[in-house]
Amino acid sequence: MAETGLVWKTIKVPGREIVIPAGTHKGKLIVLCADHRGVELKNFLNEYLHRSGYKPLPVDAGAFGNDSCDYPFYAGKAVDKIREYERHNGIYTAVGIGVCGSGQGMAMAANRLGMYSVVFDNIQGTTEKIIQRIALTRQHNNSDFLAISADAVKNPSLAAKVAEAWLAAEHFGEGVNPKYSARWNMLREMNVMNGVGR
Repeated sequence: MAETGLVWKTIKVPGREIVIPAGTHKGKLIVLCADHRGVELKNFLNEYLHRSGYKPLPVDAGAFGNDSCDYPFYAGKAVDKIREYERHNGIYTAVGIGVCGSGQGMAMAANRLGMYSVVFDNIQGTTEKIIQRIALTRQHNNSDFLAISADAVKNPSLAAKVAEAWLAAEHFGEGVNPKYSARWNMLREMNVMNGVGR
């Protein structure tokens, strides 16, 4: 919480209140996706984000049933929807949330498609520490795809609060901290060199 210029807010989680970053990501399109192992948690998150008033309304890229399916396909559908939205609304105006068994598959697929992914797989620590660590991936690394492990994260409410904190956090980029801006530009250049940059 020592980062200069960061604004924090208090939210309620089961049994207590915690402090998370306060930001403005309610203006970004959120695209959700899952494989068969993540459908139930993805549906919960979709409903939670709709009820929370995110605008534009989140988009569900599937899967929609429990039949066995492939996470790369649905990660690809989500990234396609992100790119389509960005073509009309500007670069970095959309983010993704993907759920699969480990979370790693969704993250790997999204990274291959030029996203900057972080995995939430029930990091050890207090709820507050977990939420703050995930938020740091936006603040320091400008992550734009949150991959969640449905096998490890058994508390849907915690997953929702982690997603909310991740969406709220702002990147310490241009005009805030030059070292984070420089590192972000290095990541972008790597993606461009690999033909997946934006």
